[in-house]
Amino acid sequence: MYRMAYQPIWDLVTQKVIGYEALMRPQNGQSPEEVLSCFRSENRIVSLDEALIHQSMESAADLLKSNQLLMVNVEPETLANFEWLPWKFPLSPHSTVIEITERAPLTHLDVSIFPRIGVQLALDDFGTGSSDLLALERIKPTFVKMDRNFLAEHNDAGVLSIMASECSRMGMKLIVEGVENEADLAFLRHIRARYAQGYFLGRPMFAEEYALNLSLVKG
Repeated sequence: MYRMAYQPIWDLVTQKVIGYEALMRPQNGQSPEEVLSCFRSENRIVSLDEALIHQSMESAADLLKSNQLLMVNVEPETLANFEWLPWKFPLSPHSTVIEITERAPLTHLDVSIFPRIGVQLALDDFGTGSSDLLALERIKPTFVKMDRNFLAEHNDAGVLSIMASECSRMGMKLIVEGVENEADLAFLRHIRARYAQGYFLGRPMFAEEYALNLSLVKG
């Protein structure tokens, strides 16, 4: 019913993939948003999240290389339900990054257990939904993700440029999403935003597609 695709996240300095974001791809013609909305209305979002997390990890087991990370999106309802926690993970907690979606009431969310067991945190779509500077200071995520809305105008004095500097100062890693062309990439290098994700750098693919591409290269 659902398959997981994986989009690479690049380190623009080392020019290497540091990990992949797992993305749900429904096989019934619905969009991911429609699926989430349906399960949420039926109070089944936690069970869906748990299934998707496990499927993401199982499918990615052969995809991840040494020190690469798997980023999985987790709904706020799931974060509040600790029964699914990482001792059930088929993947090492140290290889896992929980992406906290913008729907979460971040200033009141208790995520302290994750760093204690080795799971890293990312704030997704920072600056759009519930994500704000207070949550950034309180949660202290390893990664902060900002979407293309902040990238599109290539503004030297814009929020993205400021956040690139602030994340570096605070010891956090800024990942800029939605990189679509060489100009986007050049701007990120200009403002010293080190990590990036987008179609220009790699489209989401299923794990077996990565394996096929690798075998073709070797052949």
